[in-house]
Amino acid sequence: MIYEGVQVGKVTLKIYNETGSVLFFSETINSVEGFIRPINFKAMAAGVYTIEIADASGKRTAE
Repeated sequence: MIYEGVQVGKVTLKIYNETGSVLFFSETINSVEGFIRPINFKAMAAGVYTIEIADASGKRTAE
């Protein structure tokens, strides 16, 4: 996961499974413009996962 923000601020990363259960929740990261975080889906069951990033400009999701 590579994140580049428009402005410095708090960022939260969550990963959901197909049923909407949160599988991964990162603590809110303060005062960052960007970060790189490795995410390993190898041990997870096959399926569709949603990644959600929330920052000062709102929430964005990707499958």
